[in-house]
Amino acid sequence: GGWLAEFLVRRGLGSYTGFDRAETAVTYTRARLANFPVAKVQQADALDPTLYAETYDILIAQQFLPCLLRPDRMTWLSLCRLALSKEGIFVLSSMVGIPAALVPEVDPITKQNKAATRYYAEKDEIRGELRAAGFQVLSVREPEPHAAIFVATPNLA
Repeated sequence: GGWLAEFLVRRGLGSYTGFDRAETAVTYTRARLANFPVAKVQQADALDPTLYAETYDILIAQQFLPCLLRPDRMTWLSLCRLALSKEGIFVLSSMVGIPAALVPEVDPITKQNKAATRYYAEKDEIRGELRAAGFQVLSVREPEPHAAIFVATPNLA
């Protein structure tokens, strides 16, 4: 855990605030960032509105959205939107669609895995969720099958 955070602070990011629900991920990330006083990481629930009390110029979410089921997906995206400055950028990296290896584990109607811990949205569905949460989607890149990176800004219209 924490490789992206380390990458960003090594390149001169002015400050880094991160959180994860998993204690193990937080422990590893804190260890990686121990020599970077600009970085703070805490164990927290991403749906806790107090985490979004500050305003940020950039928010980056890596492979988190599939871990949220409805209506938590819209709640979280709306919290991100509220925490983003007017000129801010939201970068959302997410799995899209259902990879062939996971098809037996996913209900084709609900798009949830059997354990009901993952939701597999298509690219256009995620784009729609971003718009509904108040974002303007600037670009979508697909670096590999079943992966997409969405870049969005607040929709100020």
